[in-house]
Amino acid sequence: MRWKAIIPIAIFMGLIAVGIVFFLDPLLKRAMVGGGQLIFGAKVEIVSVRTRFKEASLRIRGVQVADKSEPMKNLFEYEEAVFDMRFLPLLEKKVVIEESSLKGLQFGTPRETSGALPEREKKASRVGKAADFMWSNVEEFSLDQWGDLKKDFDPKKLIDPDNLAAVKAAENAKNRITELPKSVQAELDKLNLEGRRKEIEQKLQTLQQSGGNAVVDAAQKIQAVNNLRKDVNQMKSDIEGAKSNVTAQIQSAQKLIEDVQKARMEDWKGLLAKLKLPSFNNTTIARMLFGPAIIGRLGKGMGMVESARAYMPPKKEEPPPPPRGKGRVVEFPKHNVLPRFLWKKGEISGQWGQENPLLFQGTLEGITSNPPLYGKPAILHLQGSQAPRELAAQATIDHTQEEGKETFQATLSGFPLQGTMLGKSDSFGLGIKNGAGKVSGQLAFAGEGLNGEFQFDGMDLSLEPHVKASSSSDIVNRLQQSLVNSLAKVDRFNVRIGLGGTFSEPTFTVASNLDQVIANAFQDAVGEEIENQKKRLEAELNKLVQSHVDELQTMVNEQKDKALSQITSGNQVVDNLLKQIEQEAAKKASIPGADKALQPLKGLFGR
Repeated sequence: MRWKAIIPIAIFMGLIAVGIVFFLDPLLKRAMVGGGQLIFGAKVEIVSVRTRFKEASLRIRGVQVADKSEPMKNLFEYEEAVFDMRFLPLLEKKVVIEESSLKGLQFGTPRETSGALPEREKKASRVGKAADFMWSNVEEFSLDQWGDLKKDFDPKKLIDPDNLAAVKAAENAKNRITELPKSVQAELDKLNLEGRRKEIEQKLQTLQQSGGNAVVDAAQKIQAVNNLRKDVNQMKSDIEGAKSNVTAQIQSAQKLIEDVQKARMEDWKGLLAKLKLPSFNNTTIARMLFGPAIIGRLGKGMGMVESARAYMPPKKEEPPPPPRGKGRVVEFPKHNVLPRFLWKKGEISGQWGQENPLLFQGTLEGITSNPPLYGKPAILHLQGSQAPRELAAQATIDHTQEEGKETFQATLSGFPLQGTMLGKSDSFGLGIKNGAGKVSGQLAFAGEGLNGEFQFDGMDLSLEPHVKASSSSDIVNRLQQSLVNSLAKVDRFNVRIGLGGTFSEPTFTVASNLDQVIANAFQDAVGEEIENQKKRLEAELNKLVQSHVDELQTMVNEQKDKALSQITSGNQVVDNLLKQIEQEAAKKASIPGADKALQPLKGLFGR
């Protein structure tokens, strides 16, 4: 035996063993904390990590993961997790967890210290953009704007003529209508009524003064009469064409006035937005009350889906080519091949709620880094029952195909609502002092599509309105009292929530029996003031815009009357000429032998 070689190897192996015994667990703990904080974007705390090579097991105790949106709360925490792994895959740098148990799981527990991480440059995530998109559909409300309606919302102060679209449209219309006389006169000049009338009268006079009664002369004169008739008919046709063109120009000018009226409607909408008058319709109130809760919970769900798609990709990304001289791990398609990470099955137990918590248990299966290779979806199932409360939830993450699909179904009943805030306490909200609730529904993601429906019911309620107000005016006090009186009669509510749209631009609809109650309370308290204020504002706007409209209408009417009167006089000239021509035609037809001369022209005049 070559002891000179064996002794150094033995020392080296001993150092490795000592390093594993004393440093492996701290290194694993540090890696888990760092990785968890990278995934969840908040503090991750672990009491201890313990590995046992003989049993190929890993034990993790005292895990707390903070909620980045609410740093003083935990997203979840658990007391202990034990993972039993297969030993041989570890030699291939693969982790396969056959069985596991997770005990003491809780959600939303309070923290003693903030779980926020130091600020760092962040890129806007898809979930953040989606939340911003949904928040843009939720209106805010404050009573302070009603403290001094007549003082703060004086129409003459709010309306600036220089910024009104209707005034700008009127100025544009005036400039174009001012050009109308020129274009109308161009049509009349082109028609040349007076010149053509004189020319036809001159020809008719010449024809009347011509003599001769021969048959040949009669035929020529009748032909001349026929030519005059054609000229007059052409003149009549030209007059109708000119009338049509002028009418079109007048109609175009009239359309400009209609555009001013349309711009007035846009100005009216802008003024209402500037006033920020609250809407009393049910949809707006439902969004104000339930929108914040919907956005918050949907945002967390979308965050989990986004993480699942990042760490459990539906389509395995091809690794980049390795540098020259270096290799890479390739998972060849062979029988019983295993992904690099696979968590086959885990038992879960924990509790829901802080006071008198509901105990639940469940299973988690199929968590893997390569779902297409594993070929089975990941499934989470939770269930608990403790009268009168019940919990049943299931989540399925199917990334085995190229397009990922995630579905969530849950029913939770009998949970306390005490301390729940609907809406926003610093804007408009409802505090629930006591009562119990039930929620059930499902949510599905398929590729970019989003579809879901939930039903939320509250029973045996006591509600307290929270409306932001620093003013103590009569209107503010009246509205607060109206809300208190109306909501004091409410002991239950139901909410129907519909979710749709896409992952990037989710949409939601809300309907509730509270909507009409609150709408009526608003209407009773400030409805009259709002309507009076709107009428004053609209009257001032109409007065300002109508002066421009009247001026424009007068200009158009003057041009219309002037142009059409000239054209109408042209029709009278044509009628007179035709009458004279018909008389002259009758005279020529009485010439002896005219019938014979007219034989070749039979039917030329339609008779």
